[in-house]
Amino acid sequence: MTVAPRYNFPVGSKLTLLKRTVTVTGQDKNGYVVVGNEDGEANIVPFADLVELLKAAGVSIDTQSPKTGARLKQRLGGHVSSKSLATHQQEIARFIHALCEAVHAVSLHSASRCHHGRASTYRDVQGHK
Repeated sequence: MTVAPRYNFPVGSKLTLLKRTVTVTGQDKNGYVVVGNEDGEANIVPFADLVELLKAAGVSIDTQSPKTGARLKQRLGGHVSSKSLATHQQEIARFIHALCEAVHAVSLHSASRCHHGRASTYRDVQGHK
């Protein structure tokens, strides 16, 4: 029985195997857990199979993706800035961002009021006894 070599691909590494680009999402005792970038399908590539796949033509390996921020670019569909989005997508993003900022401000304000012993319930905030 031969032992298959084990490579050290960090989570987030991109591999192109058999014309399919995948991202390494983990590793178990049998092999690497990968997710297809195009189809989102998760698979396990056994260590022994990986050795053979790496010998095929057209293989590419990018282990720098997790270090350079390429994972974020990949997750955002190739966009690195909101300015690269279509105008209507930028408007939606600004709206969602404004909602998030408002929720954050309200939560900070509520926490501050509760923490300083002022209002501790909704009824107290409304001035009811």
